[in-house]
Amino acid sequence: MYVQAAKNRDELWLLDQIEFLSADDVAFRSRDYVISMDSNKRSRLGFGRNRIHKEHDKADFCEITSICILDNSQKESILAQIFEKLIKNAQKEGFDESYFFTEPTEYLSQIGFDPVDELELSPSIQDRLSEKRDTISPKAVPLLLKFQSFKIPLHIRAAFDSTESNAPQTPQLTPEDFGIDPRKTSYKYSTRT
Repeated sequence: MYVQAAKNRDELWLLDQIEFLSADDVAFRSRDYVISMDSNKRSRLGFGRNRIHKEHDKADFCEITSICILDNSQKESILAQIFEKLIKNAQKEGFDESYFFTEPTEYLSQIGFDPVDELELSPSIQDRLSEKRDTISPKAVPLLLKFQSFKIPLHIRAAFDSTESNAPQTPQLTPEDFGIDPRKTSYKYSTRT
């Protein structure tokens, strides 16, 4: 498994998945997304997004949103890799924390998300939480991840590290694989006589 930035060619697929899964599509930009890929099958396993909220008179804030997993058999590993990539991208943008508006789970607390008292939120973050509750997740609560607190539990890290190490290696192709006998075949610039 690996996670890559979404490409322009992924836009239609992302829009289809977002609609099918009833995910958050507000202010959609494919370049904000990352996609988890299966190394062996070259198939998509899940995706997520950093949404940067530009505030004119207040500090900007980063929100992790639209986390969708298509392969539940590896859910924890896929989530961990998506979060890891989104955090790296947010750090490149100059952020050291990110909000996530969803129902809290043990998994999210394991990797460093903490609930935030709604009264402590700025008005713009409260507005975003209300929007999220009205459209996607009625039971959403504000969670905050300070990036220095992000950690992937060892059992989850081991799961996706072992997936990578167990991936079959690409075989080395030889001329014989293409029906060429290198002892008898001459090439345009062959030096054999």
